[in-house]
Amino acid sequence: MVEQIRDRMSEAAPFTVMVIMEACTIALTILAKTALTGGLSPFVFVVYTNAIGSSLLLPFSFLYHRGERTQQSLITFPLLLRIVFLGLTGIAISQNLAFLGLSYSSPIVVCATGLLLPSISFLLSIVLRTAKLDWGSSGCQAKLIATLISIAGIIVVELYRGPFIRTSPVSLAHPLQLIPKHFVFYSTPDRWVLGGLLLAAANFSISVWNTIQMGTVKHYPQVMKVASFYSLVGTIQCLVFSLCMERDLEAWKLKHKRDLLLIIVTGTFGSIIRSNVHLACTRMKGPFYVPMFKPFGILFATIFGTSFFTNSLQYGSVIGTMIVGTGYYALMWGQIREEELRKEHDVGKVEDVSDLKAPLLQVQEEDMVEHTRDVAAFTVMVIMEACTIALTILAKTALNGGLSPFVFVVYTNAVASSLLLPFSFLYHRRERTQQSLFPFPLLRMFFLGLTGIPVSQNLAFLGLTYSSPIVVCATGLLLPSISFLLSIILRTTKLDWGSSGCQAKLIGTLISITGIIVVELYGGPFIPTSPVSLAHPLQLIPTHFVFYSTPDRWVLGGLLLAAANFSISILNIIQVGTVKQYPQVMKVASFYSLVGTIQCLVFSLCMERDINAWKLKHKRDLLLIIVTGTFGSIIRSNVHLACTRMKGPFYVPMFKPFGILFATIFGTSFFTNSLQYGSVIGTVIVATGYYALMWGQIREKVNDVSNLEAPLLGWKSSAPKSCPLLCPH
Repeated sequence: MVEQIRDRMSEAAPFTVMVIMEACTIALTILAKTALTGGLSPFVFVVYTNAIGSSLLLPFSFLYHRGERTQQSLITFPLLLRIVFLGLTGIAISQNLAFLGLSYSSPIVVCATGLLLPSISFLLSIVLRTAKLDWGSSGCQAKLIATLISIAGIIVVELYRGPFIRTSPVSLAHPLQLIPKHFVFYSTPDRWVLGGLLLAAANFSISVWNTIQMGTVKHYPQVMKVASFYSLVGTIQCLVFSLCMERDLEAWKLKHKRDLLLIIVTGTFGSIIRSNVHLACTRMKGPFYVPMFKPFGILFATIFGTSFFTNSLQYGSVIGTMIVGTGYYALMWGQIREEELRKEHDVGKVEDVSDLKAPLLQVQEEDMVEHTRDVAAFTVMVIMEACTIALTILAKTALNGGLSPFVFVVYTNAVASSLLLPFSFLYHRRERTQQSLFPFPLLRMFFLGLTGIPVSQNLAFLGLTYSSPIVVCATGLLLPSISFLLSIILRTTKLDWGSSGCQAKLIGTLISITGIIVVELYGGPFIPTSPVSLAHPLQLIPTHFVFYSTPDRWVLGGLLLAAANFSISILNIIQVGTVKQYPQVMKVASFYSLVGTIQCLVFSLCMERDINAWKLKHKRDLLLIIVTGTFGSIIRSNVHLACTRMKGPFYVPMFKPFGILFATIFGTSFFTNSLQYGSVIGTVIVATGYYALMWGQIREKVNDVSNLEAPLLGWKSSAPKSCPLLCPH
């Protein structure tokens, strides 16, 4: 059980690392753009970075393959000839064209043209007749359609500009020149066509390089040594070419220390870090895993561009790049589909995956499907946390705008109950149970509704009005600690003080409590959003959205939120026994949601007696109520349920601390002086305690997972695995 859970949790590691790789790639692209705009020659930059890369890669390759033996001789004429062409196409031509194209365009254009690579490789395979086209197969049709979509997208990027995407209303009043030019994101669009053509030519060179290296690795499988040799040869070729193009000796002198640092980091990242990460992920997940993350660069380029650079992105660039991304994934699907068809006809494994820029390893079809599901589950869970934080900010805005928290809770749960009740019968329509619906224990339903809705949600939203989303994140991570302490008081948990699991849970609880104290009592300086916003007081930001309340009431807000989590802990205890008696979880959820809404209405009418408070003043409040009720009752609950059935009871809780990341990003990107260092540091401490307690839970092989906030997830070992726990909306 423990090994299975560990395997499930470790599946998220390759995804996380690959996302980080794409983010770092875009960050280095922006830094390179800054250096090139500052006067650094692209030819000089390519020579220096590859010199660093080669000097590191050559000794590393021998260490990497030190335990391997091969009968293939290292020094042969065919291999040397291949290495010459690999260096020429992979470094001298492609990189010089790429960085020259970057100097004429922007990172978003680099992303768009980079996604053209599989389409260019596909067209090249047709021209060279290395691929057999079956015009009647769905895979071939998908690849042709994807190629057309990608070409259409790149045309949009190059020719359609559209209005600028602005970062915030504050930046509208400031011309671009007021932003310090420490970093540069884009060039004037009048040279983008030239930049795009150069980048497309660079990708054509990489396609040729991919074709050559496929055959090279077949003859000489020690890939790191091959990479180190062609990197060295390519650097020498690049030096000769660059000396012809850049004859001014002054251009070879680095003017700034930051240029030297960028060259070292870029060379190290490209030669050692990224290549090894890609190779490791490919060996773990197969040849289609690494290319799947290439379009993530669009997301990071858009986030960086809109968050830190005023008037740096135009809608045409983003729309066109998304079109190219659609074509990219469609072509990948066609490639996978063709492999499936070949296996069905016993033709054998596909050996040529040069259409995709991936390390040269392959997996079975079943593994490929499984890895795709892993990525899908991870992506969806991250999106769920981002949406939760976004809705929290919108709820905070509505509450600060005069909407009563008691009214908000009643209306959202009324929407949720009206959707969940019919949905629960559709969800369980094919299931049969011997447990009758009507003798269902009404007392349990009463307490499920009471603890899950009137008590917990009213306390939670009232606490939100006195605090901020970052405080909500911190107190939400206290739930397993509160549940653990409650289980000790109720003596439902047997403590083995000598076990590492019990010790980890105790330490995690102490760390979490320490972190929440830091959040509540230590403010610290504000985290500035950008150099522009520092020059403007808070009141200049339009109050369309609200992120925080004044910290003088945060202690009260934190106490209310902690009390809400205490109520949820009691809910978890009650619902575990309830699911044992009545395993149709969606029906149980719909019934106690309905009862809880009625209880909440009675309570709220006592607390909010002003009839005018029940009238919605703005249409956006009505929209927020509908979206919140729908998201909590149908969307999030079903996503959590599906991910739990796929990955186990500890998968969904693992993503709870991701709210810290999104709350911090939203707070620093869009709200001036909205976050203090104390809040972020304290929340990170709480998250550390959260994961420590989770590890202790896994270590003890505890069957009862009610100590974790797992909405519609987790199960008792005595219950079937299709019986996840319930949660409030």
